[in-house]
Amino acid sequence: MRNRHCRDMICLKKFKLELIISNDREFVSFVYQCICHAIGCNVKELKLIFTTVLDGWYNLPQILLCANSVEDLKLKMCKLKLPRNYVKLSSLRKLFLTEVYMDDHMIKNLVGGCPLIEDLHFVSCEGFKGLELFGLTRLNEIKLIRNGKVERVDINALNVRLLEIFGPAASCKINLAFCKNLTSLTLYGASIRDQWFYNQISKLSP
Repeated sequence: MRNRHCRDMICLKKFKLELIISNDREFVSFVYQCICHAIGCNVKELKLIFTTVLDGWYNLPQILLCANSVEDLKLKMCKLKLPRNYVKLSSLRKLFLTEVYMDDHMIKNLVGGCPLIEDLHFVSCEGFKGLELFGLTRLNEIKLIRNGKVERVDINALNVRLLEIFGPAASCKINLAFCKNLTSLTLYGASIRDQWFYNQISKLSP
């Protein structure tokens, strides 16, 4: 990769990188070069999987959050920080995050910077307490699994057809009354009262 120039590969369809996290400078530099190379080659599908023997996340280079060519992004065991120019993932359609750390400000800008998002999966992610999804007209599938510290999920997306929420915090408030086109709803481990069920489900009826 160090010897190959992007002019030799105008468009890179898929790129996957799976490594054990290290604080070594060479490791950080290598990962950064790989990501920059993939973005420079207009990668469409990008998968970055990090594992570690210690607690912690890999600090993802902020340049990735401005990669306009990426349509399918999968990240594992990394930390997202808001870039200086905000998130600009204008082509992103699928976003799968597993064990990713991001605060409320970051997640708000992340979903806001993906106007074409269709599939959204968060698994065992940390750092944020609320998730608000508004104005995402193409959003079709949402899966929230074991994001245990989330206190609020507010979804205003008319075209969502599949929604799965597994194991939120016991006090998590869920608002899905505006998901008028839901055809599949799964709630597992959620604390639901009769009044909530009546108010939410009755509004989903045609």
